[in-house]
Amino acid sequence: MQVLRANINAPRQSTDSLAYYSTRLAPVTVKPRTGGTAATVDVLLTAAQSESYWLEAATHGAGVVKLTFYFLDRTNERMEVPADDTEWTLLKGDGTLVDGIFTPKTGTSANYAIVVAVRRSSDDIGVYGYKIIPVPFVSGQQ
Repeated sequence: MQVLRANINAPRQSTDSLAYYSTRLAPVTVKPRTGGTAATVDVLLTAAQSESYWLEAATHGAGVVKLTFYFLDRTNERMEVPADDTEWTLLKGDGTLVDGIFTPKTGTSANYAIVVAVRRSSDDIGVYGYKIIPVPFVSGQQ
């Protein structure tokens, strides 16, 4: 088996989101030595993440997912990161992401999406959260 590596050291472009500093997808292609077909999978690479920041997902209508970006304050109380201090990125997936609300594209063949939220006011690359969302979304409470 041969593994081909992707270049993940490309410099950040001005059009890249803040998520570029914390998360990237690296496509990895695996080829059998004899016969068979090569397969490519996405590998999610993440920077060290603050355990004080995370995303939670909940249903928000038929097939729609609402994500909320939380952090623990100095008194260990769960707080929502203010909307104007959050940059949302749809790192992978078919659909739209607006202000933390992910709507999968109708009829998509994609079976998951990856959403990243970064706190804009922090210079620390560990101040982010990400969530891998199965499509169709099934809440853990169902």
